[in-house]
Amino acid sequence: MAIEVAVSGSGKMGREVAAAVAGAPDMEFRGFIDALAPYDEVDDAPVYRSPGECFEAQSCDVVVDFTNATFTPKLVEAALAAGVRPVIGTSGLPSEWVEQLRQTCAKQ
Repeated sequence: MAIEVAVSGSGKMGREVAAAVAGAPDMEFRGFIDALAPYDEVDDAPVYRSPGECFEAQSCDVVVDFTNATFTPKLVEAALAAGVRPVIGTSGLPSEWVEQLRQTCAKQ
């Protein structure tokens, strides 16, 4: 069974992650989450404007985040509520928030 993956952020890093996921034999790329994208698709992959929109439209096991420290907490909250595991590549997150996330994930 393949791991279903969404990518938050459709910039350079997000597209690199999406390409790696799409090329992995045990993963399936489900689309991008990007509230600021001026387009609806990237290389035939859908671009969702919010995490909730993506998680309602697609079955996702994991979301890989390459956005910014302002958006990441909102993404993580929506992901955890939907049972989606977050993998965060965003920098600049407050250490207190990261520690709180570790504790929350340890409980789930």
